[in-house]
Amino acid sequence: MIPSLIPQSMPGKGNLQLTGKLGEVIRESAQIALSWVKSHAFELGITKSADDQFLTDRDVHVHMPEGSIGKEGPSAGTALLSAFVSLFTKTKINPDIGELKRPHAPTFVHH
Repeated sequence: MIPSLIPQSMPGKGNLQLTGKLGEVIRESAQIALSWVKSHAFELGITKSADDQFLTDRDVHVHMPEGSIGKEGPSAGTALLSAFVSLFTKTKINPDIGELKRPHAPTFVHH
């Protein structure tokens, strides 16, 4: 099975790279989702204090294979946000909540 979203983080300068056949709306959704995670990093337990910088020395790459998930609209933004939260909190996304698949991650918890 090919994962629907493949987010990765690596050393870098805080850039977001998106690959796959993506429209402008999904690119904007990815940027918004990543900005949201950055602005809520402390609440999510990613940083130790609300003043800590996050992702200043890391790049994020997301690959969305063609035909994997709907790449426009609210479900794509929700998928991206969930994938970013999962990646940075090291929390697995429960496969029962939708099309999100990310290997080697522990269960995403909805609040």
